[in-house]
Amino acid sequence: MLDTIKLPLAAAGGALACAVVAVLYVILIHDPSTRSETRALVQAEAREAALALIQQRNDDNVEISAFDQQHLCVELGGKWVQPDRCD
Repeated sequence: MLDTIKLPLAAAGGALACAVVAVLYVILIHDPSTRSETRALVQAEAREAALALIQQRNDDNVEISAFDQQHLCVELGGKWVQPDRCD
């Protein structure tokens, strides 16, 4: 007698669990608006990082262009030999 009650309840519980998992999947993973928002955030972060790298490179270029030959030689790990040679 109990088996005839438990089996339909177990089937209904399993169906309910599958439905809950399916709804969570659609809401959290498959929802296109969630993906597009995430994509926009990732693109914005990448753009900001790229702009920061470009700005850093510009700052480095300004600093390096102010070096004379001797200073540039030393910065690159060489040894300045008089009068005008870097080893």
